[in-house]
Amino acid sequence: MLIEGNKVPIAGTLQTEQIQRWMASQTSPSDVFRFLMLSKAGDNLLDNPQFLKWVQYVDDLNKANPDKKTTIMSVLGTYYTSTELTKILEVAAPSKLVKRLEAEQKWLGKDTPDELFKILKLDKAGDELLSSPQFKTWVTYMKEFNMENYKYKTTLIATLVRNYGDGGLVTILEAAKGVKSTASTAKRLQSEQFQLWLTNGYTPDDIFKVLKLDKAGDNLLTNSLLPTWRKYLDSFNLENPTKKTTLLTTLTKNKYSENSVWCSSLKQ
Repeated sequence: MLIEGNKVPIAGTLQTEQIQRWMASQTSPSDVFRFLMLSKAGDNLLDNPQFLKWVQYVDDLNKANPDKKTTIMSVLGTYYTSTELTKILEVAAPSKLVKRLEAEQKWLGKDTPDELFKILKLDKAGDELLSSPQFKTWVTYMKEFNMENYKYKTTLIATLVRNYGDGGLVTILEAAKGVKSTASTAKRLQSEQFQLWLTNGYTPDDIFKVLKLDKAGDNLLTNSLLPTWRKYLDSFNLENPTKKTTLLTTLTKNKYSENSVWCSSLKQ
């Protein structure tokens, strides 16, 4: 009735109610796919109006259940062979959805999260990383990969550090914290990075050098990475009360004289 209903005015209301019912009962994307008879759509799958409704349902369900996300291609792979999916994408008109599905299709080759990270060119995204649609796609894949490959699972923060280094990642996260749509994710990742540093036994002095603050010279106090370092200093002192240190102690260790620091502060 949902499909036929497109032809009558009340269809919109009925479809909305049906989708809400599916959401409430957490109906699986695969079951909804079958209900909409999309498994029989063939080469014209992406042109089917019901397919777009189904994609929206999957996205909404993933948003409501971030720890149980599924992907479009993982469901399509149940009903269509790899060859059939390739043909479906080839005959479809170019669109953001097609690009998304093409990226997801690469997962069928069982690439590792690190490999897919590079395939999607996320290792070149820089400050735009967290706002990239491909980044969200990759995160979903990483979670699914980890569930199926427990012995080889990875983490988001570990992958980012491997590709950007600690210093490069700090710069990316600082930029992302200034953008409303990525601020919360950036703050969470920064906390995870701090925890990784603490777990690895990195002292504030170690991170001072990682961020190359020991090379900042007279511009130290205006360096954009100094606030991040000071936050880590606070975290370190909280976790290691018997090893507390201070900004001045670290500066002295790194050949900044008290006089030069004082003079620099007067210029601010």
